[in-house]
Amino acid sequence: MLRLSSTPVSNTRALALIGLFSALYIVTAAVIGTITGPGLAAVLLSGGYPEHILRGIFMAGVVISTRRMWSATAMGIVCGLVFLLTVPAPADALYLFPATVAAGIVYDLTLRAGKQGYAQAATSKRGVLLGAGVSGIAESIVALSILTFIFHYPFVLVSWLYWTVDIPVNFVLSVLGASIAAAYMLRRISKNNAMESVSLHEPESNS
Repeated sequence: MLRLSSTPVSNTRALALIGLFSALYIVTAAVIGTITGPGLAAVLLSGGYPEHILRGIFMAGVVISTRRMWSATAMGIVCGLVFLLTVPAPADALYLFPATVAAGIVYDLTLRAGKQGYAQAATSKRGVLLGAGVSGIAESIVALSILTFIFHYPFVLVSWLYWTVDIPVNFVLSVLGASIAAAYMLRRISKNNAMESVSLHEPESNS
């Protein structure tokens, strides 16, 4: 059971949580991939949209639960490497790795950019949702750039409409996924903080 607070966790616990949320994302993404079928065409036909929501949920989960800088980046690297080594379609594997890593880096940098600091931003609904949205934009830009300018897929190269659709949709779905994680996890943080505050004042009231 996760114990949530508004302070960063230890390095050991952070690594365990990164592993946990990475595994959850990889397994659920694999299930979605099995349902939609193999190959790039299937991913693009489905828009990769379920994966955007899943990434929003689990990447928000890792930053909320660890409150440590580079936790989303570490998750992006772990998941990206697994995708690179296991996804059968070469193009899919090669764009998923940098796109997933970019999503994690941008998420961390967005939370760090605020005046309140990373840990506070990671326990703020606004910070978590903003980070998820900007992260989703970064993922789309990196993935579409690779598909367009490196692999030269004609249906992406010709249809620039795909750029104008995928980026805002990724933003919205990433925020939606993060809002699901935030709704549950941030409520627990508030509840734990309230309980700790009550326990600190109990000796005074009994004296």
